Amino acid sequence: MSLWEITMLKATNAFSTQDYVEAKRLNKCALKIARQGLEEEFKVDPEAALASVMVCLFNLSDIAIYQQQPQQACEYLLQTVTDIQNLPTPISQLQQHAILRSVQQIRMEWQRFNQHYPHHFMALDNSQQLQHHLWQIDNQLHALRAH
Repeated sequence: MSLWEITMLKATNAFSTQDYVEAKRLNKCALKIARQGLEEEFKVDPEAALASVMVCLFNLSDIAIYQQQPQQACEYLLQTVTDIQNLPTPISQLQQHAILRSVQQIRMEWQRFNQHYPHHFMALDNSQQLQHHLWQIDNQLHALRAH
């Protein structure tokens, strides 16, 4: 079992016992581990590389929601997009598919957030920024497929 997996198990346990401070700390540790290996892992297993980062950020977003911090939750979702945009190029077709699936997952998380917190959605500064970044990634993937 990898250090990331061990850390995530501890984070999940802390979250399930409603120790959100510890869950947040552990998810941030796991995120740091995932980001440190993202570029290399993305070359070998792009799906797993992106998932490890996204799981941490989605968990941090959930923790922020439980702590009544919708703006922070939105910022974590925005970070998922930033991590994708910072990936090295050129990318293989396998990597493109992993990015596309990740973007779809981010959209689903965003929709879930919007459904649970509609009164916050329109007021959030990052909401338009997130949607714009997702649109940019879509356009970049379409341009890659055209070549």
